[in-house]
Amino acid sequence: MISRLGPNVTTDENTAPVAVPAISVIIPTRNRAHALLSTVRTLSRQTANPRDYEIIVVADGCADSTAQRIGSLVMPCHLTVIEQPPSGRAAARNRGAAASSAPLLLFLDDDMEAHSDLVISHLTAHARGSETVIIGYFPLAETGARTDIFHERIRSWWNAHFAAQAVPDHQFTFWDFCTGNISLSRDLFNAIGGFDAAFDSCAGEDHDLGLRLLARGVRFRFERAAVSLHHDTPSCERFFARAEAEGAGHVRLKVKHGKSFDAPNLSRLRRLQSVIGLGFVLRIVWKYPIVLTPAALSARTAALLLERAGASALSWRMYELLRGYHYWLGVRSATCTFDAWDFLNDNAFERGIVP
Repeated sequence: MISRLGPNVTTDENTAPVAVPAISVIIPTRNRAHALLSTVRTLSRQTANPRDYEIIVVADGCADSTAQRIGSLVMPCHLTVIEQPPSGRAAARNRGAAASSAPLLLFLDDDMEAHSDLVISHLTAHARGSETVIIGYFPLAETGARTDIFHERIRSWWNAHFAAQAVPDHQFTFWDFCTGNISLSRDLFNAIGGFDAAFDSCAGEDHDLGLRLLARGVRFRFERAAVSLHHDTPSCERFFARAEAEGAGHVRLKVKHGKSFDAPNLSRLRRLQSVIGLGFVLRIVWKYPIVLTPAALSARTAALLLERAGASALSWRMYELLRGYHYWLGVRSATCTFDAWDFLNDNAFERGIVP
C-alpha cells in the first residue's frame, strides 16, 4: 500500500491522515493507468478543501505499474493506493470502503474527468438529508473527432437516462444505481453489506446494491451539479462483451432476488420459451450454441456494411439483435442446464429449479 498526504509528505499504511476527511473518493481500476492518471489529476483541482476529501485507488490485479505511477503523484489531498490480486470490481470497491476514514463514500470510475465542483457538490447534497444516495451526472464525453455508431447511440442513451432522472417526480429504481459517480454514507454502505463480491466476472453488482438499498427504504436523488465526464470508448467488441456480462449478471440477480428482479431481455427470453414449436429448437441451440455462430458472423458483417453505407438505423437494429444473441450467451454460461433456464419463469423458484 502506498499512502501520500499533501506535497512531499509521505506516510506508511499504519499512519492515519492528519485530519479525518468528510468524504472518500474510491476508484477501482485494472490495467488502465493512463486513464486513471487523468482522473486523479482532475481530482487534484477540486474547489473543496483538500482536507475535506481523500482518494483511495484500489489496483485490482494490475500489471501495468498502476500503483507506482499513481503513488508517485503529489496531491493536495490524502492519496492511498491499495494493491490486491484480481478479485473484481465489487471486491475492489469493498476494499476501498474498508480503508476509508470518512463518513461519506464517493464511488468513481477510473475514466472520469471530474469537474472542479464534483466533491463539493456531493458534500452539499448530503448535507440536505441523511440515508440518501446521491447520483452524480456523468455523460459520455465528446471526442472531438468523428464518432462511430456505438459512441453516438450509447451517448444518446446516457443523455436520455440522465434527463429522466432530472425530472422532479422521477421514480427511481435499481436501474438508476450506477457506480460511475455515486455517493452514500459509509454507515449505510456497511449496514447494507457493501457490494456482493460474487459478481466477480459478470455485471450487476451495482443493481444488486441498488435493490437492497431501495428495499431498506433509502431515497435516491440525482445531483446535476456533481459532474464528471465519462471518457469511455464504446466499440463493437465492448458492446457485445458487455451484453454477455449482463446476461450472466442478470441470472445471478434473478437467482438472488427472485420476483424482485426482472429485466426486459429476460422477459423476451421468457416469451420465446412460450412459443409453440420452439422448445426443440431452443434445446438444440442451448446444447450446441456453435450452430448459431455462422449466422452471427454473417449478421455482424452485414451490420458493418450497412453502417459504412450510411444506413445507420438498419445497421443499429442488426447490432441490437446481435447484442441479444450475446446476452443469451451470457445467460447460457451462467445456467447449468436447459431445465435450469426455466428460472426465467418465477414458478421455477417454487419448484426449486434454479442454477
